[in-house]
Parts: sequence; structure tokens; C-alpha cells
Amino acid sequence: MRASATSAVQKVFAVISLVLLCVLLYQPCVVAGQIELTTSVEALSGGVSIDGNKLVVDERDPVDKWKVTYHITAVQADQVSRIFAVDSYGPGLAVESARATSGDVFISPAGKRGYGQSIEWSGFSLEPGGRASLTVVLGTSGSSVGQDRAPSRDYVLNAGMVVEFVTGQRAEAHESVGKGYSVEVRRRPQVLLTMSSPELEWYIRRPGVYYVKAFHGTVASNALVVISFSDFTHLKNVNTGAVIPVYYSLQTEHPGVHEWILPEELSAVFLEVLPYEEAVEWALWQRVILEEQSVGEYIGGGVITFTMQNVQDAFGGG
Repeated sequence: MRASATSAVQKVFAVISLVLLCVLLYQPCVVAGQIELTTSVEALSGGVSIDGNKLVVDERDPVDKWKVTYHITAVQADQVSRIFAVDSYGPGLAVESARATSGDVFISPAGKRGYGQSIEWSGFSLEPGGRASLTVVLGTSGSSVGQDRAPSRDYVLNAGMVVEFVTGQRAEAHESVGKGYSVEVRRRPQVLLTMSSPELEWYIRRPGVYYVKAFHGTVASNALVVISFSDFTHLKNVNTGAVIPVYYSLQTEHPGVHEWILPEELSAVFLEVLPYEEAVEWALWQRVILEEQSVGEYIGGGVITFTMQNVQDAFGGG
């Protein structure tokens, strides 16, 4: 460094903070009435976890086929007869197969209102303690399910099986309703950052006002990103403690006269980058005012933090 020059070194550190909430819950089956009716769901491809009452699917590991299995068990001392069971599936889902251990299965092209296909299972009876099962494979490939919607959304898997039957010599009528499932397709939180060099050095020979686009970059994310600034200071002489005043601006183009703020004011400012947009440019300008400060090396610094907001991750398996 030349003896007559004033050197200022500004260092900035970028910090990425991910706010993650992981929820993984168990989903019980349903037991009711003169019969025990259970409904279980299995993904034949892709990965699934459970979040409350929803089956959660990772968008990058989608489920192409679901297997829904129903079990009806006669739990009382009476025979269960005239069994008629029906369930409806979400629009866009296709019944690829339906196999029962007892009775007949009919696939209907239209189920209850607001749903797609349905299955009807009938033509069998159960002795006390007897059990019958039905396995249905549903396909999603080539359907509209989960396509062209927001990255976090629901679709209905099934409405819940309704079973009508009679018991005893008096043929008393009963009805049981099974569990319905919904599916949420989520996209894992992702952020892509670019940034210029985290260090800036001034070499100033004479008094004056100088400014430059000190730090700049882009942010692209599938979640809201907040850019915040902390610990920015004026430049201070490492030997004498003399100070060079510094001002900042967050304009992407050349700042106007009234668009500069002090370092302490910068800490109260933040930028928001909305999700699912093209890469958004950000910039931090720096202006220094050199008057009669002594020759030497002046140092300052600060921290830029990128925080993804409202991020929930529930892909831990389950």
C-alpha cells in the first residue's frame, strides 16, 4: 500500500437460515359397530409420511400408484349378511385393479358427487369372527392429480368406505363408515443464491465522496426469503480509531441523493423475495466520505442473512 493512500477493507458474511418444522404423526384406522372396518393405504412407489390426517408426498419423489386395502371383520356373535360396501376416489385417480377374498366387485365410472371412480363390493356374508378383504390399486400416472397447481396442495384419495349390512334373525340394518384419506404434495424448500465477492477494498488518495455497488446478487426460492442486514459499521482506523463515515443504499440502480442510510438504520431494513418468481436481483451500495482523516487502514464489516420463512418439512418417513 502506498504511504499516501487510505485503505478501507469491508468484509461481509452471508448466512443462510432455514426455519424447519417437522411434523410426523400416526394415522389410526377406524373400528365401529357390529363389524370392524379398517382401511389402510400404501404407496407402491415414491415416499410418503403422515402429517396429521394427511398423507404427505414429496414432489420430487411422486407416488404413481396407491394400494388401498379394506378389511371387514364380524366381531359380534351374529352372522353379518347382505353386505354392500362402496367407496369413491378422487378425480383423476384410476382404479387399475380391485380384488376381493369374498364377494363381487364392480368398478363404477362415477362415484359420489365431486369424486371420480368408485367401487362397489357385495355378494357375501360373514360368520361370527369371519373376515373379508378387498385390495384396490389406484394409478395417478398421466392424470391431472397434483399437476399445474400450487407446490403445496391437497387432493382426495378416497371418500371413506360405507358398509351397509344386516345382522341376526331379525335382519337388523346397520351402517359403518371407514376412513377417508387426503394427499398433500409438497416441494422441499429450495433456495438458489448468487453473490459477488464478500470483501470490498477501497484505495482512496484524496478527500471526497465515493460510492460503489459494494455487494450484489440474486435470490430464487420456492419459499418466501427475507434478506436482513446486521452489524454494519462505519470504517474505523485500526491504529488510531479515527472514523470514515459510511452510508448504505439498497437500490439496484444508482441511488439518489436521499436514498442513503446510516449503518445503524440498515439493521432495521429488510428485503422480501416472494416464492416461485424468477431470480430477483438485490444490491447493497456503499458510500464513504473522506475528509481530513489520517492515512492508514480502516476496517468495517457486517452480516447479510438470507432466511426462508414459513418452511415446513415432513419427509422423514413414517
